[in-house]
Amino acid sequence: MRSKYKNREHFVSLIEFAKKSEDRRLSKIQNGEISLRRINAVHVDMSNNFLNSMRCKYSLGYDVINMQEDLNKSIEYLLKGASNGFGKLKYSTNEIFDQYGGSFYEQVLSILSVCFLLNSPSDCFNKIAQLIDKDGVQDLLFEFIIRQKINSRKEMVAENYQKYFKVPEIYRGLREAIKEPDKRKATQLIDKFITKEWYSNHKEFGWYESHKENSEAYTGYWSFETAVVVVILNIDDTGFRNCEYYPKDLVDYYRLSKP
Repeated sequence: MRSKYKNREHFVSLIEFAKKSEDRRLSKIQNGEISLRRINAVHVDMSNNFLNSMRCKYSLGYDVINMQEDLNKSIEYLLKGASNGFGKLKYSTNEIFDQYGGSFYEQVLSILSVCFLLNSPSDCFNKIAQLIDKDGVQDLLFEFIIRQKINSRKEMVAENYQKYFKVPEIYRGLREAIKEPDKRKATQLIDKFITKEWYSNHKEFGWYESHKENSEAYTGYWSFETAVVVVILNIDDTGFRNCEYYPKDLVDYYRLSKP
């Protein structure tokens, strides 16, 4: 077990739920029981279920390569559900912005990060990048990760946050680290972010303090995006390696298997 909260049965039940829910919903879709108006939301939720299953497997202590199957499913349903700009921020029927809200941003960032750390096939990574581009989202953290895999990518001129600024606020410390040319200072910024800021910055999210509840919301508290920044910047993680939010085994896997 990598997580210090909950027991094995808790995580296994959530892993099983993702598959059972998929079977049930695919049957309903095939039988026309889900309206076209809801189909995108259902697919995005199915993607999130497999992302949660992936988190559960990591929390349980599975070998990290066993996360790939759930990752593939999560990507598949994300692409189906987020077509036609479904994930873009909407303030009214007349206001749609080229940016993501907090929860959807986190979902895409987590998938992108694990895809990178598992050295998944380039096709998987490219599809997520294409989704972000199609939605017109220009985000510093997204671009930092994507450009490591797609060298020919044009440099982003500027971010396009217009209405909702919670995303850059949540990840401020990590964003500062990737812009910091001094590796020692970058390491300090990452250390502070993962040990003191990452969890508290997500207090408005549904999973915050979920380990305290008698519910199935807790899947593990893992900052996959921090792990990606660490490997890209080649940071010595000794000082924060044992932080409960830091997925060190994914970092080790990447460093041992990177191309």
